[in-house]
Amino acid sequence: MSEYLDGVRNRQSPKELEEEFHMEILSIEVLGQVAVSKVKVPMLGYNYYDFLSLSMVDGEWKIVNKVFTHVA
Repeated sequence: MSEYLDGVRNRQSPKELEEEFHMEILSIEVLGQVAVSKVKVPMLGYNYYDFLSLSMVDGEWKIVNKVFTHVA
């Protein structure tokens, strides 16, 4: 985990690299105060898919968990 966080902390962001933003929300499922979403996030030469768990906290949606994968 520390190796991953160091890599993220020390890399240039897509914005710094003037990369266009192409995120696409593929699905959202809401049940009461929780939700799950699948998001396509192509960036930095990768084709990421994020799976996000969200919870309503004080009237705002907050990401509480994220898993992701790169699909070639």
